[in-house]
Amino acid sequence: MRKKKRKYRFVLKPGSFLLLVPVIVLVIIIANMGSAHTSEPKENEVVEIKVEKTVAVTNSPKQLVVEVKPDPLPVERYANITMTENELKELAEIIYHEARGESLDGQQAVAEVVFNRIMADNFPDTVYEVIHQGEGKKTVQFSSVKLLGTADPMPEQYEAIEKAMFGINILPEDVVYFSRSGENNRVWGTIGNHVFCYQYIWE
Repeated sequence: MRKKKRKYRFVLKPGSFLLLVPVIVLVIIIANMGSAHTSEPKENEVVEIKVEKTVAVTNSPKQLVVEVKPDPLPVERYANITMTENELKELAEIIYHEARGESLDGQQAVAEVVFNRIMADNFPDTVYEVIHQGEGKKTVQFSSVKLLGTADPMPEQYEAIEKAMFGINILPEDVVYFSRSGENNRVWGTIGNHVFCYQYIWE
């Protein structure tokens, strides 16, 4: 007599599904962990991370360089100097007429002469007054003042002003003269075709 083969049926009893939920969740987590690595930057790929006032650049997945660039502030020497839009344009024009053929350092030094005069006790206290000092008289401080309004400054002149205000200073604070031949015998040095001189010493 042959034995009958038993037929087995898989029956999911009520409540059994709850036991499978942790297993399903674990499988999903493992799958996501495997795919997370595919988002790593490729070699030589540039990645920007935008955080407030922060730029992060990486050249490889193993090297991350972060550079923080705060808002520019005037260097301590010129922190109290302010300019109107018209004064900024006139200063750029003076630099254009006086030194547009000079290097950027030479143009920055001309801007610093104006700022140094504002800081000095024996010169006017604003950019406008320094530029226009002596205007209408026999001796003017800047002969190019009569050319104001005849040319449009280039970006290089504005860059020279920005570097003088916010960058590393070129001239000492008491250098307040520049000319092609030298204002006096107290010479600081020469940049291009301009000789920069210290204050006079009055006895």
